[in-house]
Amino acid sequence: MSATVQVTWGIALVIMILGPVALGSWFWARYRPNPRAFVLGAAVFLIAQLLVRLPLTGWITQQLGPSIQQGLPMFLYMIGMAFSAGLFESVGRWAGYRWLFPPRLPYDWKHAVAYGIGHGGFESAIFVGAMSLLNFLQGSALTAMTAAQVQEQFSGDTLAQVMDARQLFAGLAWHEPLLAAVERLATVPFHIAMSLLVLLVFTRKQIRWLFWAILLHGLADLTAVLLNQAVGDTPWLVELGVLAWGLAALWYILRRYRQDRAEQQTIQEAV
Repeated sequence: MSATVQVTWGIALVIMILGPVALGSWFWARYRPNPRAFVLGAAVFLIAQLLVRLPLTGWITQQLGPSIQQGLPMFLYMIGMAFSAGLFESVGRWAGYRWLFPPRLPYDWKHAVAYGIGHGGFESAIFVGAMSLLNFLQGSALTAMTAAQVQEQFSGDTLAQVMDARQLFAGLAWHEPLLAAVERLATVPFHIAMSLLVLLVFTRKQIRWLFWAILLHGLADLTAVLLNQAVGDTPWLVELGVLAWGLAALWYILRRYRQDRAEQQTIQEAV
């Protein structure tokens, strides 16, 4: 692994792991939400995604086996996987709002944003960032060894796998580690936006906002999947599609902020 790749991978790790911490710290210092909202957001991701969705989709994939490897079955499978993320995470957010927010946390903009930061930040730092850190340590160790040293420590199928991994790490381009970091820069705002969208179920008393969140989350994930299928050889084009969703999410966050400020001002004037 080249020194340049190690530097860019280190930058990516800082963005993925420390970035959400910095964002959460800044947001708390600026708006003073109850820290419990951050914790609940992380807990929702942990339960809905890691403990429920991933084991379930893994079992379904195992049961379907070779029947989904190509053609229409594969396309339908990709759609199902994309929308399953929207389903489990959006319903998880709804459940957190319904049973864990009251009576300590109000249904307002700043607590919904903190909820989203906890959700997206946990995914970025623990789910994606920690895995990337392990890969970085593994790649650094393997590429620091000579081929002879690797052959001394491994044998058989394991040796072949290790040598393939070593070659992969050694051949990384300088910009490749940054792909995951750029994706996190887009997905954290997206999770915040989805938390604000699901909040409308409770502030406007309309369940349809939950279905909108499921739909939009599924479409965002499906965009990345389809782009990867179409232009996977140019991964930065895939990330541009993801960034488009992130920019739309930032627009929605700011729009809801302005609405919240306007509502608060109206209340103050009425008093």
